[in-house]
Amino acid sequence: MLGLRATFFAVDELVKLFTLLPYAVSVILIFIGTKLVLRGWIHIPAEVVCMTLVGVLLVSMAASMVYDRLYPKDDDEDNAET
Repeated sequence: MLGLRATFFAVDELVKLFTLLPYAVSVILIFIGTKLVLRGWIHIPAEVVCMTLVGVLLVSMAASMVYDRLYPKDDDEDNAET
């Protein structure tokens, strides 16, 4: 299991690879926060939570690959700014 610091660096590298991953991370954080707020009234099984988290990540990674093929990055513009 990764520690918190190692997990941060792993996510940081994944965000550089997949352009839409930050949106997936925000959706996951909103889902977990909502789940924690509603835990007194609604029980969400662990299987549903796990499938939701993995599904959001997979959809965002697939969408990132499609997005990058449709709208390729211009590396020349990125290098000129720095």
